[in-house]
Amino acid sequence: MLVVAVMAQLVLSGGLFELNGQMVLEQVSWLSPTRWGFAAGAGTVDLQHIVLMQDGLWAHTSSSWWRAVGLLCAQALLLTMAARLALRRHEPGR
Repeated sequence: MLVVAVMAQLVLSGGLFELNGQMVLEQVSWLSPTRWGFAAGAGTVDLQHIVLMQDGLWAHTSSSWWRAVGLLCAQALLLTMAARLALRRHEPGR
C-alpha cells in the first residue's frame, strides 16, 4: 500500500512529466501535498529556466511561492484535524 501511495505522489507532483493539459491529472494533483511542495521548491530555484518543462505554479515570484506554501500548510492543518478525528474514535471510554 505504501508503494502505491508513494508512486501516486510522485506522479501527482508534476516533476516526472508535465501536468499542464492533462485534464484529470492536473485537477487531481491540486489535492496532493507533493504538488505544492514541489511547486514551492521549483519556484525557489527557478526550475523553469533549468529544465524544459513549463508549469504555471513554478513561477519564480514571491506570490507564487507564498501561495504554494500557504496551500501546503492548509493541507497539513486539514489532514492533522482529520487524523485527530479518526483517532478520537479509538480513545478509551468511547
